[in-house]
Amino acid sequence: MASSFEPMPNIPSFWLAGSPKGELCGDVTVLHGLQGALLDPTVGKNGMAMRLLFRGVVETHKASRELQNGAVHRSQRND
Repeated sequence: MASSFEPMPNIPSFWLAGSPKGELCGDVTVLHGLQGALLDPTVGKNGMAMRLLFRGVVETHKASRELQNGAVHRSQRND
């Protein structure tokens, strides 16, 4: 089942417990469809669910950054 995700505006920097280093500071692009869950106060009642949800967004953001960086590096090799 194909889903189309549209990037949402960046949310402010925040501290993230449960990331590999125990904290993460920086802007994270929230994907459409996850934004409502991230902002839903009821999700925060389950700390593990919240950490897993944030971790999924962070991993998606990191993968996107790596793809973008790779594309930039390839385009700069036109010499």
